[in-house]
Amino acid sequence: MDCPGGTICSNGVCVSSASSSTSCNDSDGGVNTGVTGTVTTNLGTFADTCQGADVVEYSCSQAQQAVSSVLLCGTSASCQGGRCVRSVCGNRVVEPGEQCDDQNQLSKDGCSNSCTKEQGYWCPKQGGSCRLIEPGLFCGEDKKFNVFVLMDDTSYTATDQEIRDYFTFTSQLLYDRTCVVLNITQIFHVSINNPSDIDPITYNLMSQNSQIVRNANGFVIFTEKLSCARLNGGCAWGISPSYQQIGINNYCNTYARYDRINNILYGSVIDWNHLYGACGYDEDQTQRISSVSVNGQCRNQPGTQCVLHNGYYICQNLVNTYYASDARLMTASTIIHEIMHHYGFGADGYIDHNVGSPGCLNEYRHTLDNVLCPANGDLADCFFNMCQYTYENFIRAENICS
Repeated sequence: MDCPGGTICSNGVCVSSASSSTSCNDSDGGVNTGVTGTVTTNLGTFADTCQGADVVEYSCSQAQQAVSSVLLCGTSASCQGGRCVRSVCGNRVVEPGEQCDDQNQLSKDGCSNSCTKEQGYWCPKQGGSCRLIEPGLFCGEDKKFNVFVLMDDTSYTATDQEIRDYFTFTSQLLYDRTCVVLNITQIFHVSINNPSDIDPITYNLMSQNSQIVRNANGFVIFTEKLSCARLNGGCAWGISPSYQQIGINNYCNTYARYDRINNILYGSVIDWNHLYGACGYDEDQTQRISSVSVNGQCRNQPGTQCVLHNGYYICQNLVNTYYASDARLMTASTIIHEIMHHYGFGADGYIDHNVGSPGCLNEYRHTLDNVLCPANGDLADCFFNMCQYTYENFIRAENICS
């Protein structure tokens, strides 16, 4: 079995890798899959976490070591926030055994009293109110946003299948909010040694693959060489294929924002391995330098304990937050976040971030009020820190290419 950092596999269970542990304390009193617990030894702190629908449960051994086992939550339960939670129809969360959940136990509203979909309705895959599917509306169409990918092999090691699996997860997040599929058309592996390499490598690749560019609506570059990706997770980058360095004339984006020109390819530069809530690491998130938070980490709460979660050390005060519920969420949400910037205010993109602000609400047309947010109900988490109007503009994108 694969064991997280700081532990090794011994007789089928993960145990702390050092053998000098002299004390061990389990906050949930042993093996208790219904409670998110933490095990603290003199070697470190280990938090119960999720592995898919199963729970990775930490407890103390007789030798006073932290040990972990992967335990099944069962067919009518799933792992959430490091504990097993039984499925409940009517709690607005689609759980194992359910097809939908609209926060009630009534039928004839799209989701039945047993949480199964009713014919003729579209229901959010994460839960929430269902909508009638009508021809011509966005949920009744098979809409795709096509992207090609540049993976910097000097920054990361990722196979094509791993990249496609990641985009399948990202596409589901986008679809749940917009009914639009994020579709990879091509993956290119490149070597970016310096920030100055990004422009010429990107332009040259586009120039040599004109048909792929013409069929694309956007692109994603995975590299840690650009500071906006390394430090912040990512940034948006729009390119006109008609640039002299590329030379693809008459490019037309079939998914252009309805009120803007349609000759721009909507791109982004993303850090493939950006860590949410990283604790005790250096600025580049590559070296662990402390067992507690430093340099403004943990929402600027210095001295916060770092705990092992999702395979890396995270701020203890962030373990049970939405983005910590799945290690893939940070990068996946950043991809969607940067795409949405192209459908926001452009040069004044900072306004796009202020979810719930007067400026955001002034632009929002309230067509997405029924999209389910995470269990905490936080709109910023639900829309990945982008105002809802950016998603509305994305949904309204039109193919005006002849």
